[in-house]
Amino acid sequence: MDGALSTRDVIDLLEGALAHEAAGHTDVSQKYITEFKGGAMRVLVAADHAAGYLATKAYHSVTGAGARYVVTLYSLKDGALLAWLDGQLITDLRTGGASGVIARKVPIAGPVSIGVIGSGNQARMQLESLAAVYD
Repeated sequence: MDGALSTRDVIDLLEGALAHEAAGHTDVSQKYITEFKGGAMRVLVAADHAAGYLATKAYHSVTGAGARYVVTLYSLKDGALLAWLDGQLITDLRTGGASGVIARKVPIAGPVSIGVIGSGNQARMQLESLAAVYD
């Protein structure tokens, strides 16, 4: 998946999904959490009826080992499993893409200076997303 979408593609897709949500075309579950000795498992489900997809995100954390993510994507038309992805990258893309969606709503003429607090994947994706919108 790394490199399959440009940052602008991610922003476009997220902007579309948010518009579908605002129009009432989505269903989003509560976060289901099961704690176990030494960690926890969390599961989320969302359907975008306008786009025709349902996705799940499951992530667990184990003390001392961190979190692992899995994302599945299904067709709402026939229920077919379309993708099974390591969820770390897609989570980073979505988080960074949200900054790009908001940046499009706040046009700034001329060059922009940006300060980023943090150095992980999500910080990098935030910067890439803003750079895709601003000079």
